[in-house]
Amino acid sequence: MKMSRKTLRSWAIKIIAILVVLAMIFTGFVVILWK
Repeated sequence: MKMSRKTLRSWAIKIIAILVVLAMIFTGFVVILWK
């Protein structure tokens, strides 16, 4: 299965966005728990 660069880039952007959101939620939980 060959993927073009465009789809690969869009997938990378989606994965990075999801990771950023998860990191923000995680840091929010840590701040709440530490306080």
